[in-house]
Amino acid sequence: MARSLAILILATSVAFAGTPPKRPAPDIFGNGYLGIYPTGEESLTVRELTADGSARAAGLLMGDRILSAGEFEPKNFTELRNFIVEQRPGTKVPMTVLRGETKMTIRITLGARPDNTNGYQPPINIDD
Repeated sequence: MARSLAILILATSVAFAGTPPKRPAPDIFGNGYLGIYPTGEESLTVRELTADGSARAAGLLMGDRILSAGEFEPKNFTELRNFIVEQRPGTKVPMTVLRGETKMTIRITLGARPDNTNGYQPPINIDD
């Protein structure tokens, strides 16, 4: 009975409101972008930063270990990347990092993945 009622309410709302808008297809390359490379997929330690990435602009450094992104505490880089690509460019994400023995929060405004790189940007030189 309850299921029939729910279907009737849904059908009525669609009939009076028109067809609900379709959700856009997911972007296979994602939108949000930090511009970092980890020391490995299972690591959250920053190995390299892209020259024009939002992480570098916000003050993230090579060797920083990412502890959290907002309220999310990723277990590995894949989880962090998946979280970031679900965010829109321009989103401000407070990232808690461990720099040496100091825990700090850095607010990063996410950039957009560069179109001309297929997701790859050469890392900056550590001597720059």
